[in-house]
Amino acid sequence: MLNLTDTPHFVHATTKPKQIILLLHGVGADDYDLFELQPIFSQALPQAIIVSPHGFDPYDHAPFGRQWFKLGDMTHEHINKVLPNAAQRLSTYIKELLEHFNMPPTKLAILGFSQGAMLGLHYALSIREPIGSMVACSGALIAPPSWQDMPHHLRTPIAITHGTLDNVVPITKYRDALNILQNAKWPVQELELPHLEHGIDYKTINF
Repeated sequence: MLNLTDTPHFVHATTKPKQIILLLHGVGADDYDLFELQPIFSQALPQAIIVSPHGFDPYDHAPFGRQWFKLGDMTHEHINKVLPNAAQRLSTYIKELLEHFNMPPTKLAILGFSQGAMLGLHYALSIREPIGSMVACSGALIAPPSWQDMPHHLRTPIAITHGTLDNVVPITKYRDALNILQNAKWPVQELELPHLEHGIDYKTINF
């Protein structure tokens, strides 16, 4: 069962909760990172529970920080080896999270940044019980096998955003992801942000 002591940062809704927002941070960060956005989300969505867990494993390249999967290199070959396992771990965590708060998957929204966006997208494209939405910021798409065969009524709505000046995950990753999702007729919203580097423009986020 889910132990919320393993999720240092979460906040209950100020009124009867009707939604969960799950924040997935970038590589080398931790649960503190995206939780700084909590006051913004809580103000806009007072009936939402905000949850910001730390990544599954310690970060490989520093004595601090967390990661969702081993970074290695950014080739599709490497990520295809490590991402499915991380997505399965995320699926287990989300199942327990929804059970803990007694909510259906449609009441869950995920916001992922960078590596968290990669993981969230992979998860959203692989599940057969759609969640409310997946927002990917400054990430990349590494799609699971056979995702394009997913029936349309089971597809989780996706939004992707990316800064044109991103020098960590280049804007070409965003444009590639957008083309792939649009060609598959996946429900996707997109926003390319001029002058934004590797980060999140919280004013553009909409669940």
